[in-house]
Amino acid sequence: MLTPWLWAIFTVIAAFFQTLRNAMQRELTGSLGTVGATHVRFLFGLPFALIFLGGLLLETGAPLPRPGWVFWPWVIDGALAQVAATALMLIAMGERSFVITIAYLKTEPIQVAIFGFIFLGDAVTWPMAIAIIVATDQLIWRPVIAWSDKFKFEQVETTARVSSPLLHLFQHSRALRNLRRHTVVPLTEGVYRHLANARKERLAKQVASDSSETSTRGKFASWLRVLLIALAAAAVLYAAWQAIGLLRQVQQGQFGEILKGALATFLRVNVSLLLAALWTIPAGVAIGFNPKLARIAQPLVQVVASIPAPALFPVILLALIKIGGGLGIGSIVLMMLGTQWYVLFNVIAGAMAIPSDLREVSTLFRFTTIQRWRTVILPGIFPYLITGMVTASGGAWNASIIAEYFSLNNHTYQTVGLGAVISAATDSGQFHILLLATIVMALMVVTINRLVWRPLYRLAETRYKLEG
Repeated sequence: MLTPWLWAIFTVIAAFFQTLRNAMQRELTGSLGTVGATHVRFLFGLPFALIFLGGLLLETGAPLPRPGWVFWPWVIDGALAQVAATALMLIAMGERSFVITIAYLKTEPIQVAIFGFIFLGDAVTWPMAIAIIVATDQLIWRPVIAWSDKFKFEQVETTARVSSPLLHLFQHSRALRNLRRHTVVPLTEGVYRHLANARKERLAKQVASDSSETSTRGKFASWLRVLLIALAAAAVLYAAWQAIGLLRQVQQGQFGEILKGALATFLRVNVSLLLAALWTIPAGVAIGFNPKLARIAQPLVQVVASIPAPALFPVILLALIKIGGGLGIGSIVLMMLGTQWYVLFNVIAGAMAIPSDLREVSTLFRFTTIQRWRTVILPGIFPYLITGMVTASGGAWNASIIAEYFSLNNHTYQTVGLGAVISAATDSGQFHILLLATIVMALMVVTINRLVWRPLYRLAETRYKLEG
């Protein structure tokens, strides 16, 4: 009866040993450095790969494969990419933490599904996509959220804690504890002793040789730096000269249309942010304050948020056309569809970060709903809200390129806006208009960030920062 489920058992075992290998490899970076620890994985794994290949050939009786010349570039490409990815993984573990890096690494089921769909033509059905998202939430993000809950600033104990059965298993399993004590600990101690002795010998040898090589190495680095700066400056000057040549072709009327479109897009972006905030703030606070609701709502929200917004554009556009609405209003809906999740997830995080004792004090003193929002909730979520709004604002500006200019059933729907100008110029090959419109959009985004979002960030850091 267990035979159909053996794959799940072996998958869990393999995932455990893979995480264990990454942990041991991360510890090696302190003695061998990133490059040395990266090579350890592949050099020690090569004999086992050959043994596995030999056993497979003996068991199946199949002849040794003889791949053609097309095989080798792909294999070398994949091998180098894996070596580089391993080195980056170790660097990320050194810069942040082991747990956070592993959590991001384990988003690979979603990446595998996406790459399989794009490059291999594997069909991803809705049940499969939902299963991947729910599994990623329960096996990766929920344990990480539960683990990070211990870093929450609290002065009193709260009963509303995020729990994770998988994290509880790893923290309280006797089998895993005994396995670590009898395998990982002795092995790492022996490796540490060997590496420490080897490092002492290597440092002793380098003391004599470094003094003679320092001057030569410094001169070479200086010349290389000057060469790279000169090449970069030449590339920038050449690009600027070409851009000036294109901008000279812009006529006065076209410049006016770009400014008119920029104003229209600016208004749509702000309206979409306002509409998104109207529902995401109360919804995010409700989810963040209620663990029972969070257990149900967070996976559902993640499923809905994972649907690419452009995939829903045709459906929404057809519905708007049938009810008589144009793309002027529809583009606001399309912008909000792709940006509202940034605000929602940040508000949820901000609500969960509010200490429970502050909420209990507001209940004890019988704050009204308005008082609770003004003195506890809004100040507590303000830094997170600003972060979500900044991200959503940038997403809305990007989404305007699709939302204001959309082709459907051999018909192009468009409205007045900077995104429509950029898309139309791209289709018609008017690169001078495309360049000017892109520059105007970039300048507007930078100006808004400087005049609006940066002061709000400073306010959040100075006035609404919770410190123990």
